[in-house]
Amino acid sequence: MNDATPPPLTLPLSTLATTGAGLCALWDPSRFTDVVDLEQWEDLFCEDESIVRLITEGAFVPLNIGGDGAFQVEVRTESLTARERNVLAATSQPYQLTTQGRMQLGGLEEIGSCVGGATEFALDAGIYSVIVHLIGWEADVASIDANGKVTAGALPDFIVTIAPASSENGVVYRTDVRTFSED
Repeated sequence: MNDATPPPLTLPLSTLATTGAGLCALWDPSRFTDVVDLEQWEDLFCEDESIVRLITEGAFVPLNIGGDGAFQVEVRTESLTARERNVLAATSQPYQLTTQGRMQLGGLEEIGSCVGGATEFALDAGIYSVIVHLIGWEADVASIDANGKVTAGALPDFIVTIAPASSENGVVYRTDVRTFSED
C-alpha cells in the first residue's frame, strides 16, 4: 500500500517560512484540526488576545518581527555556534510548547486545513522550551560573497532552539505575540 503523505522531516531542519499575514510561527497541528474554513481561522488569529491564549496553552510559538516576508528558519536542539552568536540580533525569552509528536512551521495563514503548505517535522510528544534567535546574517562575512550575493552557507534569519521543558520552579514562559522584547 502506497501512502501519499511523506514522512515528517526530523531535526535539525532548515526551511523557508513565508507570510503575508505578518507572522510566522511554530505550532502543533493536532491543536488546529478543526480549523477548516476562514471563519474558524479568523476566530483564532485575527485578535492578539486569542493568539496570546494559544501561546499560554503551549500550542503556538510566534516568530514575529512585525512584518510580511520570506524568512529562512533553522529548527534544532543544539545551541548557537560562535559564528551565530557573533551576529545575533535578538533572543527571545523561552516559550512553552506542547506537542503530540508532529510540529508545523510556516506563515500564520498556513495554520489549519484551509491553505496548508507549512513545513511539518517530527518531535517526540512532550512539553518543550523554545527560544527564538534573530540572526543578523547580513553582517556575517561568510554569508555574502564578494559580489554581494548570498552564499550557499549563509546563516538563516531565525534559529529556533528546542529543549525539553525544565521542571524547575519559577520558570516563566513568554506569552507575547511579539517575539522579542522592545526594551
